[in-house]
Amino acid sequence: MSERRISWIHHMPATITTILFISQIIIGSYLLSEVTQIELLAYTGVLLYVFSGIVFGMIPVFE
Repeated sequence: MSERRISWIHHMPATITTILFISQIIIGSYLLSEVTQIELLAYTGVLLYVFSGIVFGMIPVFE
């Protein structure tokens, strides 16, 4: 039988994986855009607020 290789990311908690993913988006968009750092952090804060509201059920997506 062949062993299935599992990526290192599958061994990490979902919170850490999410933080890494979001930080990659922040860094990439900051490097590729002319938006100031404060504006980018403000947009990121709003997105995280909405995302956490959807995840924790405060903002109903499906009824």
